[in-house]
Amino acid sequence: MKLETLTEEEFNEFSLKHEQYTFYQNTSWGHLKSLNGWKMHLVGYKTKNTVIAGAMLLEKSTPIKKKMFYAPRGFLLNYNDKDLVKNFTYDIKQYVKRNGGFFIKIDPYLIYEERDIDGEIVKDGINNENILKTLKELGYKYYGRNTKTEKELQPRWMFALDLDGTTDEIFNNFSNDTKRYIHRCEKNGLEVHEMKNDELDKYKAIMEHTAKRRGFIDRPISYYESMIKELGKDVKILLCTLNTTNLLEKLNTEKEQIEKDLEYIEEKIKENDG
Repeated sequence: MKLETLTEEEFNEFSLKHEQYTFYQNTSWGHLKSLNGWKMHLVGYKTKNTVIAGAMLLEKSTPIKKKMFYAPRGFLLNYNDKDLVKNFTYDIKQYVKRNGGFFIKIDPYLIYEERDIDGEIVKDGINNENILKTLKELGYKYYGRNTKTEKELQPRWMFALDLDGTTDEIFNNFSNDTKRYIHRCEKNGLEVHEMKNDELDKYKAIMEHTAKRRGFIDRPISYYESMIKELGKDVKILLCTLNTTNLLEKLNTEKEQIEKDLEYIEEKIKENDG
């Protein structure tokens, strides 16, 4: 097989059906990144006009006049097929060299070690140590299990929630602390809604504050504007707000009930005293 250039239609049709697909591997994401100086390349292997392995490579020039290449969330292929990974890596390296690049970065959307809700390794759970070993043998450098985010734009650690089941079943699988926080939010009048276009400044203010507090890199508001434009229905931003009107009405209702209860108690006390 040889590495071929793919059309956007070919790549998107292949990537959307792939088990490792994320929105980072859609040409809409490539177009978004092009607004920030990146150039998109779509390449892959085909058998009988059917794509069996593919990658979206993002190219960017560096101060040393060499280009860096990055495959967001890695290549879309069977990482357990050692020969396929080896051949694809070799061809990608040659492609990068031909296009003036000096390195290729990938961050595959694969579980290294499956962990439970407490972060403990699941016995007999998913383990892809063999894939990591293969990638190292092919020359990839592994960054390790660092948890710092100051210099990283992509999260290295992710928590995935299985949404199969009813709402009650999913809720019951939460930790007691999470359940308590959710009930507290509901009690205090907090509401979640999908962000409207004229609320982007509110979202940006939250992101900026959180980035400083938690130590990660934030983006300018123009980046979020472009994200909404390019990704369209594939992006959804949720905002949590305090509905002061509803909260005040609820508190007044509770106050009235407490006053009635106090009156009732006082009457009973008088009756007993009499």
